[in-house]
Amino acid sequence: MTCNHENFTAKVDVHRLEDSGRFSADVSIKCVQCGTPFSFLGLPAGLDLNGASVSVDGTEARLAIGTPETVANIMDGNDPVGFTVRREFKEMPLRRCAVVDAEYHHCPETPLHEIERNGTRLLLCEKCHQNYITGAYGDL
Repeated sequence: MTCNHENFTAKVDVHRLEDSGRFSADVSIKCVQCGTPFSFLGLPAGLDLNGASVSVDGTEARLAIGTPETVANIMDGNDPVGFTVRREFKEMPLRRCAVVDAEYHHCPETPLHEIERNGTRLLLCEKCHQNYITGAYGDL
């Protein structure tokens, strides 16, 4: 029997990043009934000292937090920015992402995912694939 994921538990760990004097809040969420960890969508993997990112497996959001003084330093541009983890994918050569804008211009990103929708094979880049998964394109 599959779980409907109706109740959740969230864990927040706050860390002081000694080298930079900054703080981060690491957030994870699990289903109480089955223990399934939830993934955070749409964030890059890595550490962004001025924003949000996720762990490599996507199950832990890493959120930059700080005091009002921290915000002033960021606005001045005197603050470290962190790092991003890049994943290696086997690219699909000479193909393009299936998503187009209102003027029928194709998304310029390289397709990395193949889906089937209503009997049609579609190629999507990472960003468009995440948007598709979250329902941003409606009934594609």
